[in-house]
Amino acid sequence: MAFDADDLHPLRFLRQFPEAKAIIRREVNHCSNGLLSGDAFQRLANAGMAAYNQALGKLPFEKRPETTDAAIAAISTAAHLVAFAAGGRNAFWLPAQLVVLLGQTDLGDIRLADMHLPFRCFYLGFAGGLDVGLPGEPNVIDGAYVESFARGPDNDGAPTLAFYVTSRRTDRPHRGPGAWILGHEPHFFAPLTLDSPRDTLQDALDRAVAANDIGLRPDADALARLRQGVDEVRKDGLPVVNPPLSGYERAALYNQAAYPTVRGVLALLCNALCLLSSKPALGPPEWPKQAPSSLVDAFVEATTPKRRRTAAGRLAEEGYFSLRRVDLQFGIETSQANDAGESALSGREVVAHWRRGHWRRQAHGPALMERRLIWIRPVLVRQDRGEPAVGHVYAAKEQTG
Repeated sequence: MAFDADDLHPLRFLRQFPEAKAIIRREVNHCSNGLLSGDAFQRLANAGMAAYNQALGKLPFEKRPETTDAAIAAISTAAHLVAFAAGGRNAFWLPAQLVVLLGQTDLGDIRLADMHLPFRCFYLGFAGGLDVGLPGEPNVIDGAYVESFARGPDNDGAPTLAFYVTSRRTDRPHRGPGAWILGHEPHFFAPLTLDSPRDTLQDALDRAVAANDIGLRPDADALARLRQGVDEVRKDGLPVVNPPLSGYERAALYNQAAYPTVRGVLALLCNALCLLSSKPALGPPEWPKQAPSSLVDAFVEATTPKRRRTAAGRLAEEGYFSLRRVDLQFGIETSQANDAGESALSGREVVAHWRRGHWRRQAHGPALMERRLIWIRPVLVRQDRGEPAVGHVYAAKEQTG
């Protein structure tokens, strides 16, 4: 099965910003344990700004953005793509049916430490995108880069689970020079530091907001340095004024507007991580239809792991990689007996609705000290009465390779 490269964020970004391929390739060996070195990030930022200035020169004056926010966003995305490449370029896709079921599942007191990531960094995509977007140009949230790393010594080396939430523009596709500038797609970065193995998503979110790891407030030190720099330049006789809003302030206002939506998306992502922790069935690798067919055939028909890795490496050099679809067979259930009881007790007819699912932490392993996550799926009640008020009904169908 092939998919459109523009449907998956990492591929779409590289198609819109082809210069990023070389930038990422140069720095992928300087990404240790999921984090770029300071020197590597500075090189990446310099290369990104050089590409931005070059692309800007090709755009008509009336189309040039007033700020460098698009460049800064692209540099940030490229840094996460370096971690993605260093982690093996692994991508998972959740079909729409599964997204609905996970959206009707409560995390409860599930701990972030219960979630066992399959890779240090990977991309988790929502097929078709969600029904919500981030502030800015028309878009829908379409997935997130999920990363695990240890913070620096200032954070006592605490483990961090980070989400780089991505979006897909819905107004029109952008191609040609400067597509990554004109077609900028909003994102949201949420690094969650785990202070205790007992931390839940809410614990980590509360701590990230209090510490401003999720930047809801402008960085006071950065603002002070900016104003000091403007004053020094002004003393040299240059006509420089403080902008109405600095980039730090614009970023904080954006995060404030996006955070209520992102909170719900993070819960959905954590539900997806719980599902991956339970080792669900995965479909075979799928390649974008734009990938060179000869290289895809070489991968599919490889008779040894070495030949398969060689074919995958050549595809990666061309900017292509595969995804794997989480392939669960759905039995969307209805409950008639309980509905009849509810109707009799209340004296009213029960409309179609979801009975929410949850996760069970099942003890297992030596001395029952380990925990396995068991998904108690949501149940659709009275499907015969039409669509539920929240969430869609999908016909279950078997995935084909």
